Formats: sequence, structure tokens, C-alpha cells
Amino acid sequence: MFKLKNLSIKQKLILISFSTTFVVLLIGIIGNIIQGAVLFRKSAVRNLTIHSRIIGYNSAAALAFNDRESAGQILSALKANQNIVNAVIYTKEGEVFATFNRDGKEAFSTPKPQWRGYRFAINHLEALEDIVLDGEPIGAIYVRAELNELYNMMTWFAIVVGIVAAGAFFLAFVILTKLQKTITTPIRNLTEATRIIARGDYSHKVNIQSNDEIKELADSFNKMTEDIRRYQAEKEKILKDMHDGIGGITTNIKLLSELAQKGSSIKDMKNALKTISGLSQEGLTEIRGFIQSLDIKDTTWQDMAAELRSFGSNMIESHGLMFNMKGLIGDAGDQPNSLLYLNLFRTYKEALTNIIKHSKAKSVDVLFSVNKEKIILSVKDDGVGLKEKEKSAGRGLTNMIMRARELGGQLTILSDKGTNITLEIFLPVKS
Repeated sequence: MFKLKNLSIKQKLILISFSTTFVVLLIGIIGNIIQGAVLFRKSAVRNLTIHSRIIGYNSAAALAFNDRESAGQILSALKANQNIVNAVIYTKEGEVFATFNRDGKEAFSTPKPQWRGYRFAINHLEALEDIVLDGEPIGAIYVRAELNELYNMMTWFAIVVGIVAAGAFFLAFVILTKLQKTITTPIRNLTEATRIIARGDYSHKVNIQSNDEIKELADSFNKMTEDIRRYQAEKEKILKDMHDGIGGITTNIKLLSELAQKGSSIKDMKNALKTISGLSQEGLTEIRGFIQSLDIKDTTWQDMAAELRSFGSNMIESHGLMFNMKGLIGDAGDQPNSLLYLNLFRTYKEALTNIIKHSKAKSVDVLFSVNKEKIILSVKDDGVGLKEKEKSAGRGLTNMIMRARELGGQLTILSDKGTNITLEIFLPVKS
């Protein structure tokens, strides 16, 4: 059983277009034929009425003087019109005064002159007009014409209209066949693109040379694939960092465990276990940050500021330092992505760890600012400061600088007269 939904888009477009074209052409053909028939009928009525009035005008004198021979001669002039077959002149009393019968055909039944105007029969047209002299009717003229010529003209008119319609339908077929490709070709390209992307090639782009809804669909499709590609890159980067971070921690724990087993004193074992405990806590923090970065879909900048505040407060205040944080959250557009979240938190954690271990500070001030143009994370302490040569030394600072660059930003370290340190991360929002 035929079902429209089972057809391809190409077949549906052609079927819909042809159906519409056929209906429009059919309505046009019927309309033209009806209009032609009306015009031909009006033309036939006009011609017959003109002939009857001319005969009536010319035969008025013959009728007034009762000259039947002259009236007959006037009627014989109707032979020039091949369509007129009969004519009758009536007296004022309704009696037949003169008749015309083409080619001597057998006598016809003359109608009674009790009506005026014209009327159509199956195959002929009749007209009955008054014969007027000095403003007074003195008789009537009846004229009858066959409609064969009218029917022939209408037939030829219908044939011509049909030929034109067939040509128009063929031309529409050619045009529609070409035009449907502008729709089906981009759709086929999109279909092929989905197959390519399903095989894992997220770099593939759909190129549509138009400015319509399909172009908008292709742009949305390309944006979706770019988002998927970026997400895959972020995930791979996060997994690599996770592997390196947790791998390094577990390796250190393993080495310390082996040293503790070989240690000769209780003190050495306690120190090793203390270090292992710290590394374990660091590993848990890494895992927690990794899990949070994967579940960041609905996280806003306000949520991120709250997590920075909570993490910093717990970490700093547990070591007896004062912690203060100020958050300035404006309209930054998109929400933070997982790569930014993870790298920013790791840099933040490393900065706080350095303060706890090396700065001898009493307080830490943090500023987290987000707006349409930039993201700033500033960490300031009141400790012993940082010597110039130490700004480029140490794996911790190197890692923080690399993370900032990976996010498209930069990390700046300022030391106030060798005492206070301000570590500031600047990230353009567009990055």
C-alpha cells in the first residue's frame, strides 16, 4: 500500500510540487475554457443581434408598404453569413411576412413572436427583435444561427490551452527537478557528515552554499561537532592530567611505604607515614576535583566562586591562617567548562599549598572576578615574599604558568618589597 511517509525527501518534494502544479494548471485550464466559452457565447449573441437589427432596420420600409418581395430580398442577404440558417419577418399582428431558409432546405416551424431578446438551444441560437419605424414597433425580425462554428472554435481553444498547459507542466518538471537538488543535496551532505562523525572524525565540517534554513541547520551541526571535539579534547587532557597526578602520588606512596618497611627507627616510620597521609589526602583532592570537573554541566560562575571560597577556607584555616575571599561575578556569558574548572582549581590549590609550606604568612586574601572580558583569580599573602631568582624556579610555579597558558591566559607573580606575594591569573573570556 502506498504511503507518503515511506518516500524519500526527493520523491516527496517532486510529488508535492507536481501535485500542486497539476492542480494549478487544471484550475487554469478549466478557468480559461469557461472564460473562452463565455466570450464566444457573448460574441455569437452580439453578432446575431447586430444582424437581426440591421435586417429589421432595412426591412422597416418594406413592411410599412406591405412589400413582401423587397422583404424577401433583404432576408436573402443573410446568405453571406454561413451560420444563419433561418430568418422570419413578422407583421405587427404576429403574422409571417417574409422568410429565409438557407439553401432551400425544407420548411421550418416558425416560432410565435411572443418573446424578445435571445436564447440558446442545444445546437443553435435564436434572436427576436422589434422592427421600429418612427419610434413605433411595426413588426418583428427572427433570426436563427447554428452553433457549429462556435463549438469548433471552443474545441480549438481547448486544444491550444491543453498544449500550452502540457508545455508548462513539462517546463515545471524540468525546473522542479533542478530545484529539488538545492534541498536534497545539502540534506544528503548532512547525512553523510553524521556517518563520518559517527566514525569518530569530529573535525569534519558541512559546507552549505546557501543562506536558508538548511544553512542554519548546517551551522548548528558544525557547532555541535566542534563542541563535541572540544569536549573530547578536554576529556583527554583531564584524563592525562589525572593519570600524571595520581600516578605520581601513588608512586611516591609506594616508595615511602618501601622506605618505611626498611626503616630502622620508629621516628623514620612515623615521618614516612605522615608523608603518606599527606599524599593520600592530596590524591583524594585530585580525584574529587576530577569528578567535579566531569559533572560541571550545570555549574555556574557563582557555584565556582562558592567552591573556591569553601576549599580555600578549609585548607588555609586548618593551618591557623586567616582567610578572606571576595567574589565579583558579572555576566560572562557561557558557563565554565571542565578544562578551565580543573586547571583553575589545581593552580589555586598549588598556590595555597605554597603559601602554607613556604610563606610563613598569617593571612591570605583571594579575589575571584568574572565579567564579559576577563577572568581574574588573585591570591595574596603577607608572608616572607619571593626572591627574584625563585620566580622562575620550582616545579610548582612552572606547572601553574603552564596551566594558565593552556587556558589562553597568563600568570603574574608580584612581590611587595620582598615580603607580600600576589599571584594573579588573567584569562580572556573568549579563550
